[in-house]
Amino acid sequence: RGTLATAIFSGVVAAIAILIRPNLLPLSGLVWAVCAVSGPAGRIRRTCAAAAATIPALVVLGAIQSLRYGSPLASGYGRFGDLFEWGNLWPNLQRYPRWMFETHTPIIALFLVAPLWTAIRRAHRTFLMLLWAFAVAVVAAYLPYVYFQMFEWTYTRFLLPAIPIMWLLVAALLDSRASRIRP
Repeated sequence: RGTLATAIFSGVVAAIAILIRPNLLPLSGLVWAVCAVSGPAGRIRRTCAAAAATIPALVVLGAIQSLRYGSPLASGYGRFGDLFEWGNLWPNLQRYPRWMFETHTPIIALFLVAPLWTAIRRAHRTFLMLLWAFAVAVVAAYLPYVYFQMFEWTYTRFLLPAIPIMWLLVAALLDSRASRIRP
């Protein structure tokens, strides 16, 4: 909404999400970017407020993981380097799209081109691109993650932060295209 209060609230919500899924930490930068473009004035102030509301959770998470697992980058699932490897990219690129098509239909893939084909006002285009970047970043965060067997489609639950946004982008694209058709 472009207010300082909503920027702080966004930072708090991002902090909660990071405490639940620490590997989504890089996505907090996108939350801060949304705060920066959400209004004409006070961009830096809103962005700093959102960041300030997020950072305490990072400190708490790092302290908890250090105490429990010996490092701020370790977790109950193992060390960061054991969970995320470049070698997992190809197996996950084979699995996640197939699982998404099987559980959500291939139409969900339209989210990839939605920002390019959606006819919207310039004011909304930046926000749409940030939503798109968020959905892509969630998927990208899990591509180097440990890969699962071919039949374990339930691991698409890791993509839950992105799936509603993907469908929103698909709906915006379809609405944009349908509005050009004469009745």
